[in-house]
Amino acid sequence: MSNFALVLAAASGLLLGASLCEGCPFPFEEIGSQCLLFDTLESGNYYDMRLYCTRVAEGARLAKVPTASQLTEIIKYILKFGLDRYNYWIDATDKDLEGYWKWGDGTSVPMGAPYWRYDCDTALTMRPLTNEQQNCAILDKESNYLFADTSCLGNIGELKYCPVCEILT
Repeated sequence: MSNFALVLAAASGLLLGASLCEGCPFPFEEIGSQCLLFDTLESGNYYDMRLYCTRVAEGARLAKVPTASQLTEIIKYILKFGLDRYNYWIDATDKDLEGYWKWGDGTSVPMGAPYWRYDCDTALTMRPLTNEQQNCAILDKESNYLFADTSCLGNIGELKYCPVCEILT
């Protein structure tokens, strides 16, 4: 066997071995217990970003944040990699029934601390608010990436609303 054939066989074995390894498919990264993609080059409203995630990879969707410890891992990742200039869409909404927040898979979104932000008003109002104009959730830059309810169209201001996509492995 020629040297070229040996190199090719070795490379094929390495590639085959790499495809059998556990972990997240490219371009997703393992963050806590999930395979996530923070795409700061894409931004838009909730509906467009939800569609965007499905186009990134088969089986991908806007991210669900299932536990407080996973939220902590996500916040640490945002801060560690300098992704703290944006709000991020997550797949939580109460658009079907005001006040009943659910994930895209139909399960209930946890309420209260440590998930949702407080407003800095005199009553320290905890989000989400009962407001028919704020039916989608973001990881809110202004509140250290706790959940906040907002219009599904996002903010027309300078702050971008980027997706956090998840893929189940």
